Amino acid sequence: MTVPKDFSRYAHLRSTCEAAYKAAWEAAEQGDDGGTCNLDAVLVCLPRWQSRPLLDELERLPYLNVSAYRAHHAGAGCWIFNFRCGGQAARRTRAQEAATTVLIEAGYACRTWYVID
Repeated sequence: MTVPKDFSRYAHLRSTCEAAYKAAWEAAEQGDDGGTCNLDAVLVCLPRWQSRPLLDELERLPYLNVSAYRAHHAGAGCWIFNFRCGGQAARRTRAQEAATTVLIEAGYACRTWYVID
């Protein structure tokens, strides 16, 4: 991941999340919303990132819910990003998968987190 010198890594992440939301919205619009209801989201691992600057930067995005992912096997620095694009089944899955793809292409360590409701 290459970040311009005058651009903080937190601002870079926000900018990438903006692009991820656009891709998520476009993907969500394709097809119906059938299937099992779910709570799919994006699991992003950002070790050694400070929580407060991260949350301060991302709270500017009204379509993104961010919460810490705390599990014994995940280690510190993992976050759940939920890009709100409407829907409750296939639409949500498509949106989160598209957002994951954009974040991975930008160099972030993340995966789609699949959870059935």
